[in-house]
Amino acid sequence: MLVAVLGTITLFTGTMQALKQEQSKRLLAFHSIGQIGYILLGTGACMALLPVATPATTALATIAFFGALFHVLNHGLFKGLLFLNAGSMLHATGTQDLNKMGGMMKYMPLTAVTALVASFSISGVPLFNGFVSKWSIYVATIQGSRSAHYLLVCAVIAILTSALTLASFIKFFGVSFLSRASTLVKARVAANNGRLEVPWMMQLPQVVLAFFCVLLGVVPAIGFRLMQHALQSSRGGLGTTLASASPMESGPVGGLAQRGSAALFAPIALAAVLGLMFLIVYGISKLGSAQRRAADPWLCGYVREADCHRYVAHNFYGEIKRYFRWLGGMPRVHKPPALKEPL
Repeated sequence: MLVAVLGTITLFTGTMQALKQEQSKRLLAFHSIGQIGYILLGTGACMALLPVATPATTALATIAFFGALFHVLNHGLFKGLLFLNAGSMLHATGTQDLNKMGGMMKYMPLTAVTALVASFSISGVPLFNGFVSKWSIYVATIQGSRSAHYLLVCAVIAILTSALTLASFIKFFGVSFLSRASTLVKARVAANNGRLEVPWMMQLPQVVLAFFCVLLGVVPAIGFRLMQHALQSSRGGLGTTLASASPMESGPVGGLAQRGSAALFAPIALAAVLGLMFLIVYGISKLGSAQRRAADPWLCGYVREADCHRYVAHNFYGEIKRYFRWLGGMPRVHKPPALKEPL
């Protein structure tokens, strides 16, 4: 119970502190604390369920342990990728301040795509590797709450925290790559002949890690087979009990299914449904024959566009930062750039 509860506290506080950050690497470092909390939660759930010693709880304990081990692997992949992304952003702009970035997708398309993959992965979005390990922990804690009631509370907090992680990376990715280009980015682009993308030697590791984030999300059986092999070669003590449980059925096409339960994750079927929904929405959007156009932002008709009018990282989640100030992790106060000329 102590390990599971401490893990839940860690994942919540680490993620809440990360939500407040405006420096790219500082934000990622706080998220490392939060992700370690998920690993602790899975380990604690395994430790809580094993002593019950029934086939059902032993299977759930094994799922929790698989989820914790899998999340160790996944965290190494997507967090390594995110730090490489942050390094590329620093290389291109000369700063870690998210408030000074913006509109970089146009100038760093490959870094932007790999950063999007990593952001989806750490946020636990389906079809990316972070979802599979978190899903395993959720299955074990929710179903295991019959034997240890506090695990249900831990599971609910963990699920809500995953949504906070997504919110944090909406800020991280949105203000860096999707917003209007900042003055700093424009100056860097002009100094580098219209390009900001890093050299291919910096791009290649990002592409490799992004590939594995997607591969383990679409074919999670690979990760579970790795965990099973590790347990089979580590028999001894509780490892023997875990290795003999075999709680999940896995396959490259069918995904993962818990034996004797309705807990099922079928990534190929999910991808097919999402693809069909996308085609339907795309078809509907074309029915009106509307033309896409680009226009400058309207600033009341008499104000010129400037950095002080951009929506920057500091403007995100103001009420959350105010109400959860007691958790710590507050960044330095951001001062918006002053106007160059009077209104």
